[in-house]
Amino acid sequence: MKPTKNTIYCYGCRRTKMLFETKAKADNFIRYNSEGIQEENGKAPVRSYYCGICGGYHVTSNPSATDGEKMDSRDRQRVENFTRQKREKEEARALAQTVSNRVVRIKKLLKYGKLTDAEDLLDVCYLDLEEIHKYPLTAYSKQSSLREKVERAKELFLQVKEVLGLPEQEQQAFIFQLPPDNKQYSLVNVLSHAFKIRRIEHLLLQTDTLLDEGETNCVAQAISECKHLVGEIAALEKNKSRNLQEAEARLHEVERRLHRLKDKKKTEGSQSKDSAEKAVDEYSEDGSSAPEDAEDSPRVKPQSKEYVSTILQLIKKLEQIQKAYEEEDYDNCESLVEIVSFILDDLDARDENVKTITDQLDNWRQRLGMS
Repeated sequence: MKPTKNTIYCYGCRRTKMLFETKAKADNFIRYNSEGIQEENGKAPVRSYYCGICGGYHVTSNPSATDGEKMDSRDRQRVENFTRQKREKEEARALAQTVSNRVVRIKKLLKYGKLTDAEDLLDVCYLDLEEIHKYPLTAYSKQSSLREKVERAKELFLQVKEVLGLPEQEQQAFIFQLPPDNKQYSLVNVLSHAFKIRRIEHLLLQTDTLLDEGETNCVAQAISECKHLVGEIAALEKNKSRNLQEAEARLHEVERRLHRLKDKKKTEGSQSKDSAEKAVDEYSEDGSSAPEDAEDSPRVKPQSKEYVSTILQLIKKLEQIQKAYEEEDYDNCESLVEIVSFILDDLDARDENVKTITDQLDNWRQRLGMS
């Protein structure tokens, strides 16, 4: 009788064959069915053999073990070819995905005006394209579309580089004349973002210089503009980038320095020698230590509304550190740790809540290997 059960298409012999789990089952099939198959087809299976492609046993009417060895060799070669093709396809696709990720990274770098880093990454993309080109088209058939993606990133890089090389007023004029575009990495959006980042950098450097010289005039206005620009950028980002977090940390440090400088000037202008001696006497009478200098006192007063808001902000930052650590984003972890450290400088180190947060921050520093 003609076999109808347990059939499978064998890629080794390129036709349908019966498949048995064990040699014993294949031999039993021959023993009990060969006569009926002989009467029906004129030939019957006479031996069983293992098929490496199907992962089981077939039966054959060819009695030659030599022919069987040749077929086994043929099957092994086909398995090797299939394995090689599969490996090449996986490698090519993985490399192509890496290139795609790098293209996105290049566009993000351009938004932050990091032209050198973007150009270096663009060079790496072209080296990767050369590697992908070595694979056969059967391994990755979208080589041309991937190259087009890299070429568009290069074109965007050259346009951004040219515009950011112009004077500031010409940059603004160029951006204003571009038509609006909702695409995240369109030329107008990338340039607008990069211009804001450069403006923030300029304002922060300006405020640092003014504060170093002891000047407070114009600093508050610069801080206000910085906050506005940071807010606009943050509204466009689902997750705050490390660059934006660093800008926020620097902005917070500038605010802290401004408040301390104002407090210091206020103290120097109002406190006389007599009032200072009186304060020392009053503290000495009740057994307390002399008051700290205004410059060393915490800016945020305990139990004030700003204190409560700052503590809640710190707790949220610690949760963000935990999330970034779980996602293995260690660079973001370190940035957040530094931000929390900056904010803690404004609080009273003797406060119990501050002590608890400081202990947690120290634990994170040790876990991340930070000094």
